[in-house]
Amino acid sequence: SVGLERRFADQGVHAIAVHPGGIQTNLGRHLSDEQRDALTKRVTTSDPDFEWKTIPQGAATQVWAATAPELEGRGGVYCEDCHVAEIDNDSQVAGVRSYALDPARADALWSLSESMTGEVYT
Repeated sequence: SVGLERRFADQGVHAIAVHPGGIQTNLGRHLSDEQRDALTKRVTTSDPDFEWKTIPQGAATQVWAATAPELEGRGGVYCEDCHVAEIDNDSQVAGVRSYALDPARADALWSLSESMTGEVYT
């Protein structure tokens, strides 16, 4: 979202990264019992208070980001739980890492993506 915002904001195109949280969906049907157990263990180890979200709860942040007046004309941000996440390099349960919003890293990712896909976006 940082790279898209830097390149296309002046054309009225904005990009927002959105984390829906852990949602109880049918995507898990493709996991083995071992994979499902490992995922649950990983999540609950970092956040003992973790609870799966319902599908409407998981969709709430996307809907909020698409309609929030405070995000009108703004992008390159990371949203979670219906708000723009604070930069936090330590928390295991909330926030966004500073490297995820770093313009130099966004440019490196953009270049790598163009190289790997063979597409150049001007």
